[in-house]
Amino acid sequence: MPDRYSTVYHQKTGILKQDRTPHDEWHIDRAVMGQATIGLNGEAYALVVLYVGSGLGAVINTKTREDPWQKLDELTTFWGNHPKAVHGDGAAEFEHSDGFKAWRRKHNMAFNPVEPAYHARIH
Repeated sequence: MPDRYSTVYHQKTGILKQDRTPHDEWHIDRAVMGQATIGLNGEAYALVVLYVGSGLGAVINTKTREDPWQKLDELTTFWGNHPKAVHGDGAAEFEHSDGFKAWRRKHNMAFNPVEPAYHARIH
């Protein structure tokens, strides 16, 4: 397992904190819809966003796994502010996307990586 997914790494960076307050962090992930559950407009993917501690959540259907920053920016407008951090796996459209990285830098948001498919392990 890469160091960035280790408990020691998460403790050093504060990712294991259990005292998060509302509006501190978003949990994001991309879900693949099966052939039988394709969206009304042919969407094959869903961007799932949970706003930790606020009771807010969103599922945004998309046709591709494109860089999600524009959809997330629309959510910040709708929800009224940006989180301090985004918690997600190392998928290309999250951790490695230039647009997503630039969007996080613009709003001074940290990225808290989690091992793919294991979001619940940390909390």
